[in-house]
Amino acid sequence: MGRGAVVLLREHPDVLRVRLDGPPDRRTLQAMRIQGLEPSEADRARAQFDRAHEAYCRQFYGVQIQDPALYHLALDSTSIDLDACVEIIARAAESLASDASGTSANAPGS
Repeated sequence: MGRGAVVLLREHPDVLRVRLDGPPDRRTLQAMRIQGLEPSEADRARAQFDRAHEAYCRQFYGVQIQDPALYHLALDSTSIDLDACVEIIARAAESLASDASGTSANAPGS
């Protein structure tokens, strides 16, 4: 929902921080397809969400929400199939969890 969790949880080593993004026009098309919205309604909702999310994080946390340093992973979910996004995020979460437990997912034989 974009309430600043990425900022609040950035110091927690076991929390995977992911940004789903894409060009505004393709995010509008995606909203139309997924939520069944009309073009103007989808574009208005996307723009309103973007402005509110950016303003909230800037006002309450002093950060730019687009700052890549806030995220482990950023995906263009308008170019990458949503099921593939889920798989990528799940694999990243597994990797982060194994690193936190001391068993590296990148170790030989993993």
